[in-house]
Amino acid sequence: MAAPGRGGGGVSAPAAPRQGEAVTLDITSVASGGEGVGRSGDLVVFVPGAVPGDRVRARIAQMRPRYARADLLTVERPSPDRRPPPCPVWQRCGGCPLMPLSPAAQRRHKRARLIEALARIGGIAGVEVEEVLAAPAGPAGQPDLAYRAKAAMPVAAGPQGPIVGFYGRGSHRLVEASACPVTHPLARRVVAAVRDSLAPAGLAPYDEATGRGEVRHIVVRVGVGTGESMAVVVTRSPRPPGLDRLAEEVTARLADLTCLAHSVQPEATNRILGRGPARVLAGRDGIRERVGPLTLHLSPTSFFQVNPAAAEVLYARAVAELGPAGAGTVVDAHAGVGAIGLWAVAAGAERAVGFETVAAAVADARRNAAMNGLSAEFSLGPAEILYRRRWPAGEGPDAVVLDPPRAGCPSALLEGLRSAPPARLVYVSCAPETLARDLARLTAGGRFRLERVVPVDLFPQTAHLEAVAVLRRDR
Repeated sequence: MAAPGRGGGGVSAPAAPRQGEAVTLDITSVASGGEGVGRSGDLVVFVPGAVPGDRVRARIAQMRPRYARADLLTVERPSPDRRPPPCPVWQRCGGCPLMPLSPAAQRRHKRARLIEALARIGGIAGVEVEEVLAAPAGPAGQPDLAYRAKAAMPVAAGPQGPIVGFYGRGSHRLVEASACPVTHPLARRVVAAVRDSLAPAGLAPYDEATGRGEVRHIVVRVGVGTGESMAVVVTRSPRPPGLDRLAEEVTARLADLTCLAHSVQPEATNRILGRGPARVLAGRDGIRERVGPLTLHLSPTSFFQVNPAAAEVLYARAVAELGPAGAGTVVDAHAGVGAIGLWAVAAGAERAVGFETVAAAVADARRNAAMNGLSAEFSLGPAEILYRRRWPAGEGPDAVVLDPPRAGCPSALLEGLRSAPPARLVYVSCAPETLARDLARLTAGGRFRLERVVPVDLFPQTAHLEAVAVLRRDR
């Protein structure tokens, strides 16, 4: 007699698929990396290229104890939200895994992922999560294309000369993508001008396998609101022959280039820009960008959002959520070039106090405060140290804005905020999972009350999602 199944009704649980086996899957959601998610029995299966609503045939490529990864074979029944991807290399590049989904469907599934992360990781349910905010239409006539004002493109040797593009998913295989449709048209033009100037200047692309060659990346940024443009050429050695000739070639091809700079990155790592300051080869020492009420100076190595139009939506909402507390001192705990703190002062706050760990960004923030005539103080150092030094315990400042990297806030900063809580706390996050973790820590014991979360789509076509979480001091 056959042994009864786990349910006790005599029906055996379906066996898990084996590596190499083809399975049929209904895709129900999107993973944090952009893969479609389906199930084969109890096994979760991630399928790049599949989107929610698809029924697909996929081959199991990797088995893990709790999940599997599969290669898409065919779409047997396409999702009603599918569309023809507006890029011929989207699958090989891997940078835009949601491109087969309509923009509305992308935002719907991103919001669902945020709600799921808040509940699963943070134990947060019932809080208001608004519909995803998007930027207005850009140069391509829609918000989901031509929005990237910054691109860092690796360089490699091609059959007719240097090529630029992006690495394929999970590899260092370069996919030529100089015509990337999510990149701003002016940024594409600048990249092409620098790429075409490398060979005449005698600068060869760096080869990871042999360690020969010089040029690792071309980093480009444009000021969408000003029309200014900047390129940074990243090499492995400090003074490779040909840099002066490169400046001549680039400026001859692109007379309106605002800044051409050089960064040295000798490390055998994935780091793009070097650790030291960039050296200007031609033009000014940076570009200007206009965002909301501000004109901002951006130097070659400073961080600023890659999607200025959506950043304006994000910053405007973050500042608005400061509310009446924004009339006093606003702490911009991850200040960058000072955009959020300075916008708050322009909107009526008395002054901004900013903390930042990148020296070039601090210099830009101070310059931006002076350029816009706004009252602000920016200090170099980690927020978890500088905040507790200024507010060791008791009542904190009027308002704090957090905008940490993907890893979220250090525990020491969260504890500092709980020890000296501001009246209003706005957390700008670029990762739903770490946002959920940090919100759980902040609200534990009733120190802060989470009022709402506002998702903002800064990276259409990708799985990334920004969110503004609004908290108020509870006691």
